[in-house]
Amino acid sequence: MKGKIKSHHVLSFLMLAFFLSFTLFTACEKEVEKIVEVPVEVRDTITVTDTVILDIIIVDTINASPNNITQGQTVQMTVQTTLDPAAGTNLTYAWSADEGTIDHADNDTINWKAPDSDGAYEIRVTVSDGVYAGTGERMLYVEHARRTPERRAHNFRL
Repeated sequence: MKGKIKSHHVLSFLMLAFFLSFTLFTACEKEVEKIVEVPVEVRDTITVTDTVILDIIIVDTINASPNNITQGQTVQMTVQTTLDPAAGTNLTYAWSADEGTIDHADNDTINWKAPDSDGAYEIRVTVSDGVYAGTGERMLYVEHARRTPERRAHNFRL
């Protein structure tokens, strides 16, 4: 019987190997949690200061009609705002633009005449109650004025 391995020896060996591997590998998966207590002693009070920005007057939109214009054309613009109850009731308006001219720059509705150059232009407004202010801006695009071709009557002989 030399050289032959009996099946019950193989089975015993496999069972022993399974038991040892189960015991060793499950021990590696154990999690350890350590709780450390740190004593804290407060001896003085601390004052913390922060700055908070409050929006009392908010410029919601600046409406333009028409939206796209050509050189030298005039567009009407109106500002719409949301007011916090802390805002006053006597609002002032101050409009400005990169180029072009503004009629009635101190009203909520203005007329802006586009410059003679095409491009994008920013129109700004500041709304104030004397204490608080809100600002807004709007880009308008000025297109090159296109000329309509002249129609000429041509007489052709066949």
